[in-house]
Amino acid sequence: DWNNAAEAFRTALKSRNLDKPADAHMALGTALFNANKFAEARGQFVAAAASPALAQAAGNWIKFVDQEIARRDAVKDL
Repeated sequence: DWNNAAEAFRTALKSRNLDKPADAHMALGTALFNANKFAEARGQFVAAAASPALAQAAGNWIKFVDQEIARRDAVKDL
């Protein structure tokens, strides 16, 4: 269940005891994307992109999320 996964990652991020919070942002973004919460997912990928180690992967996710939002908006207008 992607919503439960997202909540677990949110809880982990609130603990502030993470060695690599950007990894948790990436995982949360992925869970939110799969739960069809695209705007929230995008925000998590933006947060992950602040990490040099994840900047490229997070940037790719941001582009993908933007394309999915645009695709869904186009389908709505049909």
